[in-house]
Amino acid sequence: MTSFDAARSSTTTGPLTAQPFSQSPQATRTSSGWGGEVDGSSPWGSSTRAASTLSTASVLSGNGVVIPPLYERVWQAADPNAGVVSIGALGKVLGAGGIKASAVEKIIGLVSKDGSFVITRDAFMVALALLAFAQAFRPLSVEDVHAARDSLPIPTLPSSFSTPPPPPTPPVRAPSEASIDPWSSASRHNSNSNGNGNGPPPATTMSSSPPSYGTLSQMHGSIFEEDEMANPFGANLPAAGGLGYGDGEEWALGRQDKVEVVQREELGGWIFQHTLWYVRCEKTSSNVERRYSDFTWLLESLTRRYPFRLLPVLPPKRLQVSGVYIGVDDMFLERRKKGLERFLAFLINHPIFRVDGLVHTFLTEQSDLSLWRKHTPFSLDEESVSRTLSPTDEMTIPSDLDSKLSQLRSRILPLVEHWTRISQTLERVVHRRQQQGGDLAKLKIALDAARETEGSGWRPVEVQMVEQAMEAFGEGVGRAGEIESVSALRAMDSIVEEVKRHRELYVQLRDLFSRQHSLSPDAVERLKKRVTSNMSKLDSLRSTPEPSKPTQHAEDLDRLASSIEKDQRHIDLLLRRRVFIRFCMWQEIVLLFRGTSLLSRAFQEYVGDEIAFDGRLQANWDLLASSLGN
Repeated sequence: MTSFDAARSSTTTGPLTAQPFSQSPQATRTSSGWGGEVDGSSPWGSSTRAASTLSTASVLSGNGVVIPPLYERVWQAADPNAGVVSIGALGKVLGAGGIKASAVEKIIGLVSKDGSFVITRDAFMVALALLAFAQAFRPLSVEDVHAARDSLPIPTLPSSFSTPPPPPTPPVRAPSEASIDPWSSASRHNSNSNGNGNGPPPATTMSSSPPSYGTLSQMHGSIFEEDEMANPFGANLPAAGGLGYGDGEEWALGRQDKVEVVQREELGGWIFQHTLWYVRCEKTSSNVERRYSDFTWLLESLTRRYPFRLLPVLPPKRLQVSGVYIGVDDMFLERRKKGLERFLAFLINHPIFRVDGLVHTFLTEQSDLSLWRKHTPFSLDEESVSRTLSPTDEMTIPSDLDSKLSQLRSRILPLVEHWTRISQTLERVVHRRQQQGGDLAKLKIALDAARETEGSGWRPVEVQMVEQAMEAFGEGVGRAGEIESVSALRAMDSIVEEVKRHRELYVQLRDLFSRQHSLSPDAVERLKKRVTSNMSKLDSLRSTPEPSKPTQHAEDLDRLASSIEKDQRHIDLLLRRRVFIRFCMWQEIVLLFRGTSLLSRAFQEYVGDEIAFDGRLQANWDLLASSLGN
């Protein structure tokens, strides 16, 4: 089970589906201690009446649904993080609409009736439509929003929500020029054998003039400056006795460049619609539009070029539970977004991939990649074909590499399992805090509704004093809920993502060992036997005193000599490939271990965030205690 599957499982069976206000069948037939009516209706969706078959994700789905611009501006004003906002943030928006606290409570109950403690974009849009209904004194129901989806009502909100945020800069579509070949590969591969999927793969042969990584980056305007590409794995990389980081050289990796992936609101395609993503790279200052199949093509191409390198993990296109594919929702798309960002971040921070032409094209090419691939020839030859190791490179390979690889191979599967559990457990911890923040926000809204109802008629003066305490308490727990929610979102973006990245390092190594096992075997021994056999035949022919057919005899001698020479060249290439594979394996292992340094930094930041979180929470409770006269 992948981290994506595991994370999805934790959100469908763990805290995300917990319903703290759910009631037993017996409790719903009478008045509930949680405030439910006799008929069992509850603001959090625990009613025993026939439940709506509509979900917030499906209410505004379908052709012809146009989300009003005001809805989008309010959504951005609510400051969404990871595709969601807190219940407290939605409560503030609804409260700004001037409706009663009981209406706010009911709207939040309708859009979070599945027990969710965060509000997705779809649920937020439904809540805005319900806000407009409440302002018009119309009944509040999800079914009515669904019926009005072709012409959604516009709520009245303060001017602070009417200022549109700056729109994302869309990628500029430019036609791909087939005449531009940044890899200078047109002379080596014709249009029927260019490795782009339109013809047979290019033959794996040694190029007489292997392409230079420096030349490649110069022709592209490299992602990195030239001095950054020198000695990409470290100036004093590996010595036989260790990993070779001495003489003051930093072992820990430095600042990691990031890539932002943003889902485009409109689906692409006419008949078969698909999700489109904006990819923004801070290093290239580029903004391009890609679909999931483009990511798949990039990974497949890099796998053919660099089979003996660590390769990033792609999130799944669909989720499968018990053999059944489940629907795509906002939570799944958000997890895919995070997975795609980790995928690209690994590439642009890897010493080899960050100067690869295909990676650069993926991040900067403005035209549709499927069209670019049809018109631009490029080579997918294995890295060992185009790169020759220097004697210095070969000397970096430790003499006990086989022993090191064997030890790593024996513990890689347990490591993947351990870090999968760590990732799942940490995510549940953060989800529980997120849930607590949502519950505190719901508690504040429920207290406001109760106080509003209590104040609508006569009551003793002493009760009014209790209402003041109730108001102060509600404000305090509301602030606490907001602090909890903000802290949880921060943890999801920092420590949880870093642990997932760390887990994927071991998944990458596991896959690398698998490719090494299947792709490293060669035909050296078979070729040596054939060379030995042909040399025996050649000696036998040469020892013939007077051949009966001199012409045929000479042709046989030339044929055997040519075959022996060809096989010996092939053996030499394969032996050099063996050395290159060992070189790559050692480099990637060093890079993996250096990558673990990022985890230490993440732990330090997490502890600092927790100290700050505890301080804010303590200050809030001190303020509340002072307000209550403690």
